[in-house]
Amino acid sequence: CSSDLMGLTGAYRAVKPWLGEGLLLAGGPKWARSRRLLTPAFHFDILKPYHKIYNQCADVLLDIIDKYAESGESFELFQLISNCTLDIILQCAFSYKTNCQRDRDQHPYCKAISQNAILTGKRLRTPMYILDFIWNLSKPGKEFNENCDFIHKTAEDVITSRRKVLEEENQEKKKHLDFLDILLTAKDDTGVGLTPEEIRAEVDTFMFEGHDTTTSGISWILYELAKNPSYQQQCQKEVDEVLKENPGFVKWEDLSRFEFLTQCIKEGMRMHSPVPAVSRQSTRKLTVDGVTFP
Repeated sequence: CSSDLMGLTGAYRAVKPWLGEGLLLAGGPKWARSRRLLTPAFHFDILKPYHKIYNQCADVLLDIIDKYAESGESFELFQLISNCTLDIILQCAFSYKTNCQRDRDQHPYCKAISQNAILTGKRLRTPMYILDFIWNLSKPGKEFNENCDFIHKTAEDVITSRRKVLEEENQEKKKHLDFLDILLTAKDDTGVGLTPEEIRAEVDTFMFEGHDTTTSGISWILYELAKNPSYQQQCQKEVDEVLKENPGFVKWEDLSRFEFLTQCIKEGMRMHSPVPAVSRQSTRKLTVDGVTFP
């Protein structure tokens, strides 16, 4: 087994059947073309129309947490945050409405994503599972592949449904395009857009990566605030002050007023990076300080 299969490159290989060659896994010219086509999706202003969804999803999360607070029952915070961020990305990026915060264990798509994240970790911790033929014959490998088939089918259904809506709508009257709209309408200099396989890969990638890293960041930040109650109190005081005229709803223009909270968020992400390591494979000789790497 070559070294690249055992290292972080192997980690990328492990999720390729699930996420395909989207922006996370693609390289070279393929990555550059996709990144160019998707540039409009990364403009900060594209987030503005979604602040109502953010608030609504946060309200659902707080309602769930309130019930635990009232009963005094302990709960696993990471999963609740994950449910919320998935709810947000599904609605904002794909116009896909679910009840995943309240029925995450029952919702088949959400369940498949959760299971595959766990199964991927299991594969990376088991050396013999790095080999594809062993993994595909194993029980967790078969479960992973079945989940992949279901996830791909769901993504294709979302894409087909959204494509029909786009064909029926007058885009000149549409106030904004969501991420999936951009995927479906993007064209390069030659007038060629993304293939169905490329669109599905980006959908699968962003459905997972768009909520998993955010969940990690939020959870660790809350952990650090819990360890530092004086800072937590300062954050609460600032939030109360900003929202005193409109309690319970954060407007877009309010975000720039959370100065201390923003500092805590950035410090939390500095201490606990959601993506602490990135793997790259050298494609040509590279000399650093007189030492040449193949």
